Amino acid sequence: MKSIGLLGLFFTAAHVHGRHLPINSTNISGFWEDFETYKTNEDLKEVWHSSEAVDEHGRKLFPASWKLFHNPDYVESNRKGLLVKSPGKYAMIGRNIEKPVNLSDSELLVIQYEVKSTKDPHCEGAFIKLFHNMYLESLTNYDRKAGVKYDLLFGPDFCLPDTNMVRFEWRNRKDKEEKKLIFSPKSKLNDGQHKNHLYTMILDLGNKILEIRIDGKVVLATSLNDSQHFKDTKYMSTTDTHEDSSEFNFSIDGLTFDIWGTLSGIVFKNVYIGNSIEEAEIIGNNTYLPNALKENDLILKKLKVKNDGKVPNAKSPYDDNIYSQNLFDILFDKLVGLLEGLSIKHMITVLLVLIPYMLYYLARNHEMKKRIRTEDIVEINK
Repeated sequence: MKSIGLLGLFFTAAHVHGRHLPINSTNISGFWEDFETYKTNEDLKEVWHSSEAVDEHGRKLFPASWKLFHNPDYVESNRKGLLVKSPGKYAMIGRNIEKPVNLSDSELLVIQYEVKSTKDPHCEGAFIKLFHNMYLESLTNYDRKAGVKYDLLFGPDFCLPDTNMVRFEWRNRKDKEEKKLIFSPKSKLNDGQHKNHLYTMILDLGNKILEIRIDGKVVLATSLNDSQHFKDTKYMSTTDTHEDSSEFNFSIDGLTFDIWGTLSGIVFKNVYIGNSIEEAEIIGNNTYLPNALKENDLILKKLKVKNDGKVPNAKSPYDDNIYSQNLFDILFDKLVGLLEGLSIKHMITVLLVLIPYMLYYLARNHEMKKRIRTEDIVEINK
């Protein structure tokens, strides 16, 4: 499977040729939403729809509001995005894909989009859900617990104290099986600098490989059959009984952002869904890269102001271990630091006190990796 990565193309497009490849929606065969065509929030709402579904008390299930985001610090042709502006509420918005993205068991499915957290996150999801047979009525009546089945979920999720991951869930309708990624890369939503991040997923069904990239860097590449990375769950669905299990060919024609956030200020930009890695890379080079370079310049200027004109040693965004650090790792690091310089007697005392706690947190972390959220259990089993 092709695995160049955006960084490889970044240096070609930005530094060697000194230009970017020409790009517009007409020369992209997949679906691409850059939000630049919308002039007002009213324009946005004609294409993007929020659910009007209510609970038994008449309260909206997704009361959070959305609006068009505009960042004057970004390059002129790529300043707009989709902003969640209501804190502490469930948020949902989605749209139909006019030209559905076909998917068979021998094709690639590529998803890519940008996420920016404008504030320090506390408990924020920023993942996308893809659907087949998603109509306007399906969007306006959307209720995640009332039988609306997504085919794929992908994207970053962060919630204190112990959730920091890129989620992936794939409902394989051919084998009636759900694959859930349980050993995930860090989300980078909590980067401390409110940077824009690019999330890319490549699902190679022919070779049964999943690849995830963040900001153009491959952070995970694994076989779909790897039991260490995935939890498999069989499911039964009465709506799928008409399908011939020997064939697998359907179209993705709808998407939603269906999330919970404690803060307002999550921004989505440049959503791509298609069958081409090259298209995703070209879009990233022409949209994410210029703004990432501008963001880095702005961050360096702020650091200079705070440090009397001196730039402190910057930590590379790729220095971190790509997998989420758990409480056991944190305690182990602290234990090693504590033992340095102690006598044998004191070492034994410290170990007797701390080892039971470390074993507890190790067992707890193991269970957390296998957990399935309540709302997901409802969806899978229906």
